[in-house]
Amino acid sequence: MLKMVRLRVLTGYLSSVCGLEEDDLIRVLRDDAPKLADRARVLAALTAPAPDFNRGQLKATILGVLLQEETSALPENRLDEKVIEFEAAVVERARSLDFTALRKDDPDRWHHFDTYRSVLEAAWGDDGQVSPDEARLLGVLRTHLGISRVEHGRIGALLKRFPRPAARSTPPRR
Repeated sequence: MLKMVRLRVLTGYLSSVCGLEEDDLIRVLRDDAPKLADRARVLAALTAPAPDFNRGQLKATILGVLLQEETSALPENRLDEKVIEFEAAVVERARSLDFTALRKDDPDRWHHFDTYRSVLEAAWGDDGQVSPDEARLLGVLRTHLGISRVEHGRIGALLKRFPRPAARSTPPRR
């Protein structure tokens, strides 16, 4: 793991990382691994809004993939593969999302999906960007309507906004 990555991990955990050498960072990571890997802490990081909406979505996907692993860890190249596989599966499942059938079978659920789709589309707007305030509102609306992150991805895929076209051709940045 690069020193920069260690610093990113520990910046939110320690009151200060100033003056810590690489050996110190490794020691803290090793000694405090159970605290750093605490499920509540990881879930809080997963749900914390990111200033960049797309980066936040990628972060949530990465953490979701890692939480599915028995050890909650993967080598970087395998993590990239798993994230791409997950995104492809979401896009594939989006193709089977039939709003017409859902409207007939479950009008309340259809209304939730349609409302969220409409607000998500407005948040992306013409520039394809979601502001931090819009991201927080989308999070609240998603929770209120019972829309999961995967369903959010499926709706985004239907709108041709998930995954971002650039994300398909380049590995995720961390």
